[in-house]
Amino acid sequence: MVDVSKARELLHELQYRSNPASANGSDPCTISDLKKVIQATSNVLEALISAVENDS
Repeated sequence: MVDVSKARELLHELQYRSNPASANGSDPCTISDLKKVIQATSNVLEALISAVENDS
């Protein structure tokens, strides 16, 4: 079984690392912002996949 607290920790990290560079909510998203979201999402998914594999 996957460690739920670890999954929540990873989700929190994804939310933290995926925030745009600009604090102004009306600024357009930049390519850099998109890359940051993609990388953060990939990191979380990799960690979850590893957790599932280790449980098998």
